Amino acid sequence: MKEQNKGVLQVHIAVIMFGLVGVIGRFVSTSALGITAMRVLFSSIALFLALKLKKEKILVDTKKDYIIFLIAGAILSFHWVMFLTSVKVGGVAIATITAATFPLFISFFEPVFFKEKLEKSSVIMSIMIIVGVIILTPLDASPNLIKGITTGMLGSFTYAVLALINRKLLNRHIPMIVSFYEQSIVFLITFPIVLLTKTEIYTSDLPLLIFMGIACTALSHTLFISSLKKIKAHTAGIISGLEPVYGIILAIIILGEFPNLRTVVGGLIIILATVYASLKKE
Repeated sequence: MKEQNKGVLQVHIAVIMFGLVGVIGRFVSTSALGITAMRVLFSSIALFLALKLKKEKILVDTKKDYIIFLIAGAILSFHWVMFLTSVKVGGVAIATITAATFPLFISFFEPVFFKEKLEKSSVIMSIMIIVGVIILTPLDASPNLIKGITTGMLGSFTYAVLALINRKLLNRHIPMIVSFYEQSIVFLITFPIVLLTKTEIYTSDLPLLIFMGIACTALSHTLFISSLKKIKAHTAGIISGLEPVYGIILAIIILGEFPNLRTVVGGLIIILATVYASLKKE
C-alpha cells in the first residue's frame, strides 16, 4: 500500500473513532471535564506501556519541545472539553457537524504556518461553511443549541491549531511520542481541576471511559497524528469532515438519535464545502 493511501486509511479509522466518542459521551453521566481527565489517564497509561514495549526513547532532548508539548496539551484539553460539552448539550449531530468546520480554520492557518498559497477554493469553502452553520442556528434556537454550536466551533478552531503544531512536531518525534506527551499533559491540566471543583467521576462509567481512553483516544489520535507524516494537514482535515457522517450513523444505530431536517441541510452544506475544497486543492 502506498504511503499516501495508508495515511488516508489511518485518518478514516481515526475519524470513525472520533465519531464514536460523541456516542459514548451520551451514555456517560460524568461531566465533559471529568470524561476528558479520565480518558487521558487511561490513554496515557496505554501509550506509555506501548512505548516501553517498543523500547522507544521517551524523554525528549530539548526544553523547547517540552514547552511546545505543554502548549499543545493545553490546546487539546480545551478542545476535548468543548467537544464533549457540545455533545452533551447539543447532541451528537450538532457536535460532529461543528467539528467538521475544522478545515475552515486549517485552510487559513496552513498558509501562515507553512508559507503556502491561500487557494480561492478555500475562500469559497469558508463561505459555504458559514452558510451551513447559519442554517444550523435558527432565530428561535434554544440556549442548549446555541451553546452546543458555540462550544463545537471553539473545539474545531483549537483542533485546527493543534493539527498544525503536530505537523511541526512530527519532523522530530514519532507519532506515539507526540500523543503520549500531549495526552499526559491534558491529564496534568484537567485532573487537578476535577479535584478542585469536586467533579464527580461515576464508577459505573469506568468501563466506557477505559474504552474511550484506549481505543478512541490513544489509538485514534496516534493514527491521526501518524497520518500527517504521509498526507497534508489539509487533506486530513477534509477527511475529518466525514466525522458527522460517521457520528450521525453511529448515533442512529446505537442511540436512535435522528437529526432534524435543518441539521441535515446545514450539515450537508458543510460536508459538501469540505469535499469541494479538497477536489480543487488536491
